[in-house]
Amino acid sequence: MSDVRKKTKRRLLAAARGVFAEHGYEAATVQMIVAASQANIAAVSYHFGSKANLYAAVVAAEMEEAMKRMPRLRDAEDDPERQLRKFIGWFFERYEADSVLKGFTREVLLRVDDFQPFFVEQVVARELKACEEILQAMLPAGTSRLKVQRWLRACIALCTGPVLGMQMQDLSRLQDDFQQVDLEGDPVHIADMLVDAIAAERGGKKGSGGKKKKKRKQKQKGD
Repeated sequence: MSDVRKKTKRRLLAAARGVFAEHGYEAATVQMIVAASQANIAAVSYHFGSKANLYAAVVAAEMEEAMKRMPRLRDAEDDPERQLRKFIGWFFERYEADSVLKGFTREVLLRVDDFQPFFVEQVVARELKACEEILQAMLPAGTSRLKVQRWLRACIALCTGPVLGMQMQDLSRLQDDFQQVDLEGDPVHIADMLVDAIAAERGGKKGSGGKKKKKRKQKQKGD
């Protein structure tokens, strides 16, 4: 690809990000993007093929930046609990109220039939793999892959609901703790619940989550 075409592609992506962020996928038009990028419609067809593919490319670029900060087990293999807390914190942090990515992700989920292959490949598969490795390190040795994946679904569901205002899948009720769960939208609260439930699964004492939760309640009473 020539330098001119590369620059045109970058201009289209930058313009599309602004147009989609301001107007949303449905209201945004290729004509708006072309005008903002000072390119032409033929360039959109050449580089992306369609408005949907251009949107997917914009979201992929935004996701890639977030993925660079995603905590992984290999970053601290001797402390998977800490990595789980960091992973949940990262999950929330990238979708802060003013985050462009939050709006983009909601659009993708609302149009899952159009974007599912891209979303699974670019986002879900990589996130699930990172989270699964952390959970597997926390669970008892010999825990089946099926059970690890049930814990994984619980973790992702607990995070997705309060962050995006929607549930990607039903919450797996592995413990009584999850039967009437209060989604406060607080990553620390969610991490505490998971850490304590996994500790119960191991048959040991509660993790540090229980202590932190108790301190928060005491602080709230004091206030």
